[in-house]
Amino acid sequence: MANEFYYSVSLNIVHPTIDPHWITQAIPSLHPRIQTMAGTERCGKGGVPMVPSRKAMLSHWSADLHQETQLYSGAKPISDFILEKMTELEKHRDVFAHLRQEGQVALRVVWFSEGKHSAEVLSAEALRKCGDLGIDIELNFYSPDDQTGRKKGPATQ
Repeated sequence: MANEFYYSVSLNIVHPTIDPHWITQAIPSLHPRIQTMAGTERCGKGGVPMVPSRKAMLSHWSADLHQETQLYSGAKPISDFILEKMTELEKHRDVFAHLRQEGQVALRVVWFSEGKHSAEVLSAEALRKCGDLGIDIELNFYSPDDQTGRKKGPATQ
């Protein structure tokens, strides 16, 4: 179908002071891709310290919610995936409530469209489940131009 797309979903937590290793212990079913403690030296990909040297202002923890690189909306609609994952994470409701006292807990949905148009409905049930757990949703959309590195603007339109 013309409106289908690829996507990925991760759980992202940003907090002013929490030790990201505590989050990993509190949610052992997820394996973090990012664990940065506030006040530590920031590193780029591969663990190489950034130049110029910078300290992390906030703790950041991120884990992908799927094994595949990307999911396909034609095989698994976003709402179905979110509802399934929120049901699995429901047992960590108290952890999320604790983190939200000073930080942010969000699903990061990255949406890769193969065409100039794609569409999906986030069901009320999936949104309600996120809301009940105190988990925000961040949407990041990438069009075909974004994926090839071309920038939109007067010269390329």
